[in-house]
Amino acid sequence: MARPVPASVWRPGRLAAVAVRPPWSWAIRRAGARVLNRDDRPPRRLLTPRRPLATPRWRHLLAIYSGARIERRGLEVLADLGYEPARSELVASACQRCEWRGPWRRVCPECGGKTRQQGLGVVAVARVVACGTSPSRRDHFGWWSGPYGWELADVEPLPSPVPCPGHRRLWRLTGDDSAEVIHQLGMLAA
Repeated sequence: MARPVPASVWRPGRLAAVAVRPPWSWAIRRAGARVLNRDDRPPRRLLTPRRPLATPRWRHLLAIYSGARIERRGLEVLADLGYEPARSELVASACQRCEWRGPWRRVCPECGGKTRQQGLGVVAVARVVACGTSPSRRDHFGWWSGPYGWELADVEPLPSPVPCPGHRRLWRLTGDDSAEVIHQLGMLAA
């Protein structure tokens, strides 16, 4: 288990985030996947030394954002590995008529309107310790699909997802979203 990160280390508005399609975001959060498959290398400023830092630095943290589109191939891979996550653990719903947002449902429980599928939001925070073009350790083989694998360490799942807008590439969380992630991580450290 990773050491709790003290709240004094966090700086709001400076947390990097990356969108990950379900079920891969679920695998990072719940199933112990420690490889984030990407088409590009991580920025150098995001890499953390493998040895533990005396004082963790905010710039090495990466928020894992769970997107809205479920990757079917990923569900097949997870099934082969013995995992079958429920749809409500992969995506959320938002009503098209009222402002209700919650776990996956086809019909809004408040007004009876149709819902649309949405990403869960930020579901975990991790450190990127390495990047490679092939699996570097035996436990990465089940999760590896390349072309680049960002090796994750110190993954901290959030108690509840932080809903926020996502982007296709690496971006920074700002304002209220960053503050909510920090607040939840503070609750984990307590």
